[in-house]
Amino acid sequence: MIYRKEIDGLRALAVIPVIMFHAGFDLFSGGYVGVDIFFVISGYLITSIILAEKKSGTFSLIGFYERRARRILPALYFVIIICIPFSWFWMMPGQLKDFSESVVAVSVFVSNILFFFEDGYFARAAELKPLLHTWSLAVEEQYYVIFPIFMILFWKFGKRRLVAIITLVGLLSFGIVISGYAYRNVAVSNFYLTPSRAWELIIGALLAFHHYFRTQTNSNYNHFAAIVGFFLIIYSIFAFDKTTPFPSTYSLIPTVGAALIILYATPDTFIGKLLSLKGFVGIGLISYSAYLWHQPLFAFARLRSTGEPNVWLFLVLIIITLILAYLSWRYIECPFRNKQKIVTKQIVYGVVVVSFLLIGVGISGIHSNGFIDRFDRNTQVAIESFEKDEKSNCRNTEKFSGLLSNCGFGNLDKNKLDVIIIGDSHARSLRAGFDEFFGKNNLSGVYLGEGGSFPLYGATGVDNVNNIGPSRKVTEEYKKIYHAVEKYSPPVTVLIARWPLSWHTTRPNGSSRTNSRYVITDEHKEFTLESSQMAFKESFIATIRKLSLASKQVIIFSSIPYVGGDPKRCFVMSVGCNFLSTIDVIQRNKDVNEFMLDATKELDNVSFINLSEKLCLKNSLTCTLHEKNFPVFKDATHFTVDGSRDIIERLSYVELMESFSKADILF
Repeated sequence: MIYRKEIDGLRALAVIPVIMFHAGFDLFSGGYVGVDIFFVISGYLITSIILAEKKSGTFSLIGFYERRARRILPALYFVIIICIPFSWFWMMPGQLKDFSESVVAVSVFVSNILFFFEDGYFARAAELKPLLHTWSLAVEEQYYVIFPIFMILFWKFGKRRLVAIITLVGLLSFGIVISGYAYRNVAVSNFYLTPSRAWELIIGALLAFHHYFRTQTNSNYNHFAAIVGFFLIIYSIFAFDKTTPFPSTYSLIPTVGAALIILYATPDTFIGKLLSLKGFVGIGLISYSAYLWHQPLFAFARLRSTGEPNVWLFLVLIIITLILAYLSWRYIECPFRNKQKIVTKQIVYGVVVVSFLLIGVGISGIHSNGFIDRFDRNTQVAIESFEKDEKSNCRNTEKFSGLLSNCGFGNLDKNKLDVIIIGDSHARSLRAGFDEFFGKNNLSGVYLGEGGSFPLYGATGVDNVNNIGPSRKVTEEYKKIYHAVEKYSPPVTVLIARWPLSWHTTRPNGSSRTNSRYVITDEHKEFTLESSQMAFKESFIATIRKLSLASKQVIIFSSIPYVGGDPKRCFVMSVGCNFLSTIDVIQRNKDVNEFMLDATKELDNVSFINLSEKLCLKNSLTCTLHEKNFPVFKDATHFTVDGSRDIIERLSYVELMESFSKADILF
């Protein structure tokens, strides 16, 4: 093949946005499309190599696989090996277990399948996975295994028929994306799995066939087409974001842009000359290693930081990424691709041995629960407390099936329902405490709600961060929940949610920001802070009045305080312990808590419990993070199971006993 500098320049145009996107720079909100550009480039180069060798009669399937192994595996395995000790020292057992699973998955080329079963690509938790980016390598590796065999099988049909068959496969792959995107699970599989990504590689393959058959094109047309391709890529990098359906028809913009550049950015065109500049070509040459290094560096930086690392740290990490990329390209990629320095026997033995070693390390990490024996017994007990499943406190509630819930607690053998708890994930994280309290006092209760939802009557919470509203299902569920409260008229109704999201929030440093979830009603539909607060006030008052008519006693909990940092890592590993002071935590939610306290005073049978004041005592400098050698918080704003029990038993016991006594359900 003739070397094309502009292809290396296009690699640079792909890898830089990916790195900037993963670093969290909002300007590069669509930087993830760089992976799609890489797919087109890979499809083009791989098919071009196969066609050239088929034409010369030198193609060998074994030789093809050897070249791919030399190109991909040495640098990849080196990065994984470097990640292992950092994971050992800096990861919690659960995280290290997940990392161990990814080490095994990468070693057998199925990491995309593993991550499909875990968090979505844009999820916050995904940013802490050092090997998340290997999903795209797995897609390419799976394609490399199948495509040359496909070419061999269908080569006998002739080039034009082969092109028609490849085109049909590409259309089927694209059809999978188009037909299934409406469903969430299908959308996740579309992102990670090869069947819905193959069409991007096939675009590159068809470009190679075009060059195989092509005739001379008009030079002026080349200029125009290459410029269009360049701007399609630039547009997708800066206009797309996490809310853009992807992959979907939107994927055509960067992939068609890449295709136009590959086809028409010849050395005599403006874009060809631009991409052939030394800076672009240099980054393009080290782009694979840069892609390998950036995610582990960013993930470990986030693991070691309290909150999101600042911009300057990421800029330093990007520079380190490029330095490491050059070194691994110079001293790993280049030597291993040279058959004169490292012969076939050496590469085969090396790959097999390292693969088995990595698989062995990964399996050990999985079976040892993330090498939990690294910690002393007291720390292991704390870790177990973090990992206790709050859902284990739920028991079947067939007796109250009309409530659409399968989460009951307390004494469910009773023939009547004493308490209904309504709320989001904050309510859910208190279930264990309520379960214990109800059991001791011969009470029966159910939890009704949905994490991340907004449980006020007549109002809807709309996520302002991702511009995503709640699903229709959640909205309809809350209508049914409030209807159930009226139907069953429980003696006590409890309401808990993360209220500040719908009122206002402040950053850990105290600076203001717009609320992250607007509240809208039929009367207040504007997405402004003032309109949201007005909708919140009106719907909150309407809700507690409605509940006060249906129940003898209503208990409103404030939201669980946002303590900041990572309680798990602080408690277990003494990392990320820059927690907020008592004054900061109480001040942040002061306005909304004062409003709810005043509103509940208007009704005799409604009481308000402020968890901020319970956990963040005024005579203490910091909020309560642990008690009796167990952690209270499992993350920045949710309780552990043990913490939930302690909160209910120790901090809110008096108020609960008073309300339940007034409801005549305590004996």
